[in-house]
Amino acid sequence: MNYSYNYHKEEPIPYAELLKMAFTDELTGLPNLRSFRACIQERIQQANKTKSTFGLLFIDIDNFKTINDAYGHVLGDKFLIESSKQIAASAESTVFRKSGDEFLILLKDSGRLERKVQAFQDQLPDVIEIGELQLPLHISIGYSVYPNHGESEEALLHYADKIMYLNKRKYKLQLNR
Repeated sequence: MNYSYNYHKEEPIPYAELLKMAFTDELTGLPNLRSFRACIQERIQQANKTKSTFGLLFIDIDNFKTINDAYGHVLGDKFLIESSKQIAASAESTVFRKSGDEFLILLKDSGRLERKVQAFQDQLPDVIEIGELQLPLHISIGYSVYPNHGESEEALLHYADKIMYLNKRKYKLQLNR
């Protein structure tokens, strides 16, 4: 059995636990970017073999910086945890935490992607309750389809990121009307 030294307990950590730690986001408990990278590489290989497509959703929480600035990082972390639970509960596939307030979802089927994005957004609550506070939850979503928008992880993320920022700008324009 493989072990690593645990400096706090002064006893070895089992290899399986180390793997879980390496592929799981510490704050939200979701699979992390490292896990996403392994999954998307596997998905690309599978799509190449079967000549199929798949979708990628890139999600950003629109008001997170405002919440973090107004209420502090402890409450911001609680908001992220609760938001990630809601995002995961609304998703039809595994949700990965990319970083900060960004999340990724790999969809097996890329058909009707815009309709799936809208249905996903409609399932999310408008507010997240943290104690007595009701904090608004709005997300912007970008998407890409393999191989239509790219044939690599980098290209798919870049395209989905670009669409996400376009959607974020549209949302901000609606708020300012």
